[in-house]
Amino acid sequence: MNCKEITAKVTDYLEAALPAAERSQFEGHVAQCAGCRTYVEQMRQTVQLVGQLKETSVPAETKARLLAMFRQRQAAAEPEKRIRLGINDEYAAAGDHIGYFWESDQDFDRGVGFLTVGLTGRDTGFVFGFDEANEKVLASLRKRGLDVEGLIAEGRLQVLGGSESGEKMMAEIGAAFQKALAGGAPTLRLLGNLGWGRTHWPGDDAILEFEAKVTEAARKFPCVIVCMYDVHALSGRVLLKGGFQTHPLTVYDAELKKNPNYIPTERFLGTLRGSAGMDRVQ
Repeated sequence: MNCKEITAKVTDYLEAALPAAERSQFEGHVAQCAGCRTYVEQMRQTVQLVGQLKETSVPAETKARLLAMFRQRQAAAEPEKRIRLGINDEYAAAGDHIGYFWESDQDFDRGVGFLTVGLTGRDTGFVFGFDEANEKVLASLRKRGLDVEGLIAEGRLQVLGGSESGEKMMAEIGAAFQKALAGGAPTLRLLGNLGWGRTHWPGDDAILEFEAKVTEAARKFPCVIVCMYDVHALSGRVLLKGGFQTHPLTVYDAELKKNPNYIPTERFLGTLRGSAGMDRVQ
């Protein structure tokens, strides 16, 4: 680890939340770096002091100022993550492909915040999915006060449906992205609700292959892609392979995390084709 990584991970270290390997790397760096050793000790003392304060002893104005300072420090610690996600206070980086797991209508609306924060700025948003989900996303945007029809007329909000071919869906999204960039869009945001098991959509394995390939394709654009997964409606296989194994990052309970279950694209496609072959044999 370097000094920048130490400052980014010090809170997890003090809360004993680092995996064993990272904790060992953290302690190894601190043992050799006097500056980081001092910083960690100062943070430890601060945490101990704050733990002795009652919540009512911190005025609301002071708390808000401290939170703002913390967010600025967090953004500075990860300068590559400059795209506000619109979900809680999380930030993403260009090229991120994120799995978002939702259980309630409140969770769903929170996910639509990803589009809202971009559309109230200068970004171009894409609603991609089956018809009912697309309408639900548009209704949530209207509820937030956005002029959906006006944004669509301007081309800053586009609604994309599915296809019976994963390759065709990829080509249509790529063409839409290229057109938006040519029109001056600084960042592209796509919110997806894939049509698992629906007519006029590919079969599950074809959609899984599509999801895996999206991870690589996203890195070619100044975009962030968030795929929404309904944990009550989808099968365990779809949630495991689609939600977890094809997304390097996930959001659950409004918290963005690096996904330890992610499988790189080529390896995932190899295991997928192998399992499909076994299914045919059985």
